[in-house]
This record gives sequence, structure tokens and C-alpha cells, in this order.
Amino acid sequence: MHPGTLRKLEYIGLAALVVVTVVGFALWPSYPNYDSVYSLVWGSELLSGNEPSFEAFRAPTQHPLAIAVAILLWPLGGAADHALVLLTLLSFVAVVAAVYRLGRDAFAPLVGLAAALIMISRFDFPYLAVRAYIDVPFMALVLWAAVLEYARPRRGGVVWVLLGAAGLLRPEAWALLGLYWLWLSLDPAADWPSRIRWAVFAAAPALVWVAIDLIFTGDPLYSQHATSETVSSLDRGEDLADLPGALVTSMTELVKPPVFLAGLAGIALAVALVPRRALMPGIVLVTGIGTFLAIGAAGFAVIDRYLIVAAAAFCVFAGFAVAGFAAIERFRGLRTAWAVGAAVIVVAVVAFTFTRTLALDELNADLNFRNDANASLERVLTSHAFTSRRDAGCGPVTTPTHKIVPDVRWILDADPDEVISRSDPEFAEGDGDLVLIAEGRRTLDKQAFDGDTPATTQVPPVGFGPIARDDYYSVWAREC
Repeated sequence: MHPGTLRKLEYIGLAALVVVTVVGFALWPSYPNYDSVYSLVWGSELLSGNEPSFEAFRAPTQHPLAIAVAILLWPLGGAADHALVLLTLLSFVAVVAAVYRLGRDAFAPLVGLAAALIMISRFDFPYLAVRAYIDVPFMALVLWAAVLEYARPRRGGVVWVLLGAAGLLRPEAWALLGLYWLWLSLDPAADWPSRIRWAVFAAAPALVWVAIDLIFTGDPLYSQHATSETVSSLDRGEDLADLPGALVTSMTELVKPPVFLAGLAGIALAVALVPRRALMPGIVLVTGIGTFLAIGAAGFAVIDRYLIVAAAAFCVFAGFAVAGFAAIERFRGLRTAWAVGAAVIVVAVVAFTFTRTLALDELNADLNFRNDANASLERVLTSHAFTSRRDAGCGPVTTPTHKIVPDVRWILDADPDEVISRSDPEFAEGDGDLVLIAEGRRTLDKQAFDGDTPATTQVPPVGFGPIARDDYYSVWAREC
């Protein structure tokens, strides 16, 4: 295909993906996850001249860039939460474009197209985007750094910017920054002033993170310590011996069995037939796996989404398994057989996807629940009965667990001491004049219980009566 024609088709495809994403968002708006809502709350606190409540009960790890984005969205007021979702969805479009570019540049346009379609069809990735998980923009930054570096090795500049931004979202990028410094420093043409300047670039995100922790908590390693304590309390860690199994399980969960097998086949074929061209996707895969294992070995949580960068590279190799015949010029018979085999793989993947309608239905039900539950929460918290009590000085509001504390604080624009989790060990019976109760089995399961949470957190205290009730929540109060 003529390069000019290919470029036009790429622009058309990208534009179509953006339009579909924006229209889908407009027709089906979603709501951010726990960590992202906390970023909005912390951004609001900073803009109000207050210290961010990093040390709140079971508050997530702070991510400097996420808080900075929340501050930039502040002029949107209450719509900032939905704007954050839209930004994350557009980040997913950037991820798909990066996967295409990586497959195209390393192998062939058809491989890139296959990899991009595989990425889109893995429901876990769009789900993370529609819930505004920071892992999606992190993945976009890292993948585009790899794409641009592959296009022009040792380019520096924009690659430093992308990896630096990624390092302000997730600390795994610090290792990537260190490796990039080493890669540039090994260049025979590099001088020591350049190496020192690059070292500053590589260390800057970690130093910013540490400085923020020190300023607002007094502990330069607060994020690390708090995360370790949370992992321990929620029992989310893995023993060293279990990490390899967790790696395979997490990768399979993210890309699903047919793509996992296709990815393994694609790795073997690429290494055997075009090893040099497989180098950059291989580096992305290996570094993604390495950081995942390092996180687990350090005692932090082992969560599927921490493997998404490696999973994106795996999709590229799965794309090679499907369309790699377009990347080789020799072995005409092999190319024909490969094309036939690819058709079989595509049929298997499509069949598997359609048999997973139950999972898709559950995904749809989960998103609908979260949107409906948030709307229900907003209705009870803005009801006349509730607002009149707060205006009269009643408070604080207590919630069953920490899970909806940031949501309540965001809706009410409330300070940390105005919204308290009843599962907090420091919570004392009788604290709070306004008690938020979860209504319905799904609300109880998703937002009212968390492992060791006692059922008594869902029982209104003696002397309290309902003042506002909706489909998913009710508010109980006493005279105050």
C-alpha cells in the first residue's frame, strides 16, 4: 500500500475511534473509581488552601500528576468527575493508537491493526478507562515513549517528558527512567555533563513524589509506608514463590486465554523469524513483567492492572501471531499456511468473545450499578431533609466503610472530619449525627462491606430515624 494512502486510513481510523469514544461517553456517562475521586478531593483541598488528607483512613496512594489534573479540572465544578472519565477514555484511544504504531513499526501495518483490534476487544482495558483508573494514562505515556524511541533511538526530549509524567502517576516508571538513563549513557558519544543532566531527569519524578509526601505528612516515604500497611491489612500481597503463578494468572485474566496462547505463539514466531524487529515490543513486555514482579517482591499489592503495560505488548505479539505473515518476505508456503492458521485463530477469539456474553453482561451491570448508585447517593445528600440538618450544624456524616468516603466528600465538598467511616478503628459508637446506610444486596456487597467489616456498621444506632431514602442509600439522623 502506498504510504500516503496508509497515512490517510490511519487518520480516518483514529478519528472514527475518537468520535465513537466521545459519543459513547455522552450516551453512557460513567463515574471515577475510589482512587481517582480522592485525587479530585485532594485537588479541591489544595485549591481551598488546606493540606490534602493523605493520611485519612485507608486513603489510596497519592499520585502527583493525578492531583495536578484534578486541579486543572477544578473550573468545571461538579462536572470534573465526568471530565476525568472522558480524559481517561481518550487516553485509552491513545493506548490503542500506540499499540497499532508499535505493531506497525516493528512488524507490519496489518500486525498493528490486529494488535489494536485485540486491545479494543479485551473488555478489562475499556473498563479501566471508563472508571478513570490512572493505569490507562500511565500505559499511554509508557507506550508512546516506546513508540517514539523506536522511531528514533536515543532521541531523549519527548521520551523524557513522557516517562517523567508516567513517573508522577506510578512509581514503576522510576525503573524505566533509570533504564533509559543507562541506555543513553552507554552511547559512546555521550559526555558526562549530558549524563548528569539525564540523571536529574531520571530522578525528578521520584524527588517530586518524596517532596510532596514530606511537605504534607512529614514522612518522605509516606506513600510507600502507607501502601504497605494497607496491603498488609487487606491481605493483598503474594509470597515470592507465588509470584510466577500470579504473573500467569494476571496476564491470562487481562488478555483472556485465546489471546494469551496467541501471544506466546507470536513471541516464539517473532524471535525465530524477525528477532531484531521484535526487540522493542520485547523490551516493553520484559520491563512490564519485571516491574510487576518487583512490586510483588517488595510486598506491595499484586493486582492484575499492574501488568497492563506488559499486557499491551502481549497484544502486539498476539497480533503478530495473527498477521505476522505480512511482515516476512520469504517462505511463501509458510506465509500461506500462516494466513490460514490466522483465520482459525481469529475465529477462535471471536467465538470465545461471544461465549463471554455473561462477562460482558456483568460488566454492563457493574457500570450501570455504579452510575445509578452514585446518582442515588447524590440525591440523598442533596435532599432538603439532609441539607437542612447539615445547615443546622448536624454532623459529621458516617459511612459503612471507607469505600464511599471520597464520594460523599466530593459531593458535599466536605472536610476530612465531616465524613467518617464506621469501619475506622478510631470510630466510636455515638460519633456522628447523620448515618448513611447502604440499601440493597448489591450496594451492601460493593460498598458496605470490606473483608473484616462488622455487620453492625449497617445497623442504624438506637434513637436514629430515616430522614432521606433512595434506591441505593438512606440517611438516618438523631436530634442535634
